Amino acid sequence: MRGVTFIDSTGVAVLVHADQQFRRQGRSMACVVRDEGPVYRLLEAAGIRDALVLFSDLDEATAHVLSDLSDREQERALEP
Repeated sequence: MRGVTFIDSTGVAVLVHADQQFRRQGRSMACVVRDEGPVYRLLEAAGIRDALVLFSDLDEATAHVLSDLSDREQERALEP
């Protein structure tokens, strides 16, 4: 989402719903957003910035998501 400059209430609802689905499965979702960018500011204004796992760096987000996976799942996730 680093390149996203606009997100409406539908987009926010999709993010929240996806995050809930991942959590129910014992997983986590990571969103990559620009620090102080428009999406970051909207999530902050909506009061859900702290409810989502946000990163400004793709490598950090990837490491976070992969840490939740088993070794085999990690191998499959990294396959081209």
